[in-house]
Amino acid sequence: MIDLLQRLLPRSLRQPTPVPDALWQSTLAAHPFLSALDSTEQGRLRLLCTHFLTEKEFHGANGLVLTDAMALAIAAQACLPLLHMHGTSGEAVRDPLKLLDWYGDFVGIVVQPGAVVARRKTTDGAGVVHHYNEVLAGEAMDRGP
Repeated sequence: MIDLLQRLLPRSLRQPTPVPDALWQSTLAAHPFLSALDSTEQGRLRLLCTHFLTEKEFHGANGLVLTDAMALAIAAQACLPLLHMHGTSGEAVRDPLKLLDWYGDFVGIVVQPGAVVARRKTTDGAGVVHHYNEVLAGEAMDRGP
């Protein structure tokens, strides 16, 4: 119930559960591109991750049980591009939490163990419909599926 209330508050008023130090350090160690950031960037990334984890819902598919370490690794990689970005309307941002607006149009993150097989259908120039399977490592769609 408290998590739901946290999500409803404006970001500036939220008090999300902090990422535990041991979990943060193990995430940095497991991803060298994160540990290469300077301490200011790591602090900003950790703040973004903390709020990202509060705002998003993580779901495991096909029996995958998501751990806190998995969710944090996903959050860190999602928030990394935000470190040096401008706001959604192109303005410079003083409050780094405003950068999470880039991800404001989705809530759920589904994680599957292994590749996803997508069933596809296309129609060629002669009007013949072709059905095939495509193996995906991931997929995102503008405005969702």
